[in-house]
Amino acid sequence: MFSIYDYEGRVFRNTLEELYRVNPVESSAELLKSSGEFHQDSSQAGFVAKHPVPNHTALQAYRDLIHASPKDELRHAYEIMQEEFDLLSDTSTVYEAMNTLVERQLNALPVVNDKKRIVGIFSHDLLVKTLLESESEPPNLKITPLNTCVSDKVITAEPVTSIRRIAEVMYQYNLTLIPVTDAYEALVGLISARDIAKAVANEPPVSIWT
Repeated sequence: MFSIYDYEGRVFRNTLEELYRVNPVESSAELLKSSGEFHQDSSQAGFVAKHPVPNHTALQAYRDLIHASPKDELRHAYEIMQEEFDLLSDTSTVYEAMNTLVERQLNALPVVNDKKRIVGIFSHDLLVKTLLESESEPPNLKITPLNTCVSDKVITAEPVTSIRRIAEVMYQYNLTLIPVTDAYEALVGLISARDIAKAVANEPPVSIWT
């Protein structure tokens, strides 16, 4: 299952097929693009997600939802997602957010509200784009609210979403970061292109294509 969030909250939750229908790839790839790779350092993580491993009923319900063949060996987001990660508060300034990215040696981070609900993604690319598109003088970043420089939409996946489908969404929408949210909209993990590559390269490797 995938969701789309904007600054007001979740505006979509459905299957991959419905995601493509309501959010066509060609018209939204640039809007949803996050910049660069998400490099996570657990020693500097600012948030630790805690969630139970999905039970058999939930996993079977997901298989039924996507019409998976009994022979398909599905691997899911919760098996490879990062559960320790940094977050940015939407009450921060752009300057504070920039410093966090520099200090953590990151290119992008999720932005959350006071309830830890995701409201956007902040990245260096988005900041540069905002500054270039501004018709006025460059703003004072030390007082500019972060919520003026976050992505308008964020695609997220749920913990039992198959890794293959997540990889497909990341490819189709040119994303390098997929936040993982549960059915109650809580942010419980992050998946980057690096996480998928690492899972495939590990021994024994994770097969995401069966």
